[in-house]
Amino acid sequence: MIKFTDFLPVPEPGVTKVKFNMRAGDGGGEAWDLLMDDHEEWLNMSRYRLKQTNNNMGNSRYLLSFAQYYPYGLSD
Repeated sequence: MIKFTDFLPVPEPGVTKVKFNMRAGDGGGEAWDLLMDDHEEWLNMSRYRLKQTNNNMGNSRYLLSFAQYYPYGLSD
């Protein structure tokens, strides 16, 4: 069986959150574009926010954040 931790070992899996970003809210752009341009909005996509459960870090100490890649390199 292949495990996620085989590819990305972390020191403390119990306090690690993995987040897959697709789009910035409010039409802020596709995650891949923001990551490639090193845009501030990329950081905002992963920051802690109380109102959205996917940004609630809970007891996490580590965050692995990824951008969705467009199929064949094309966006909508």
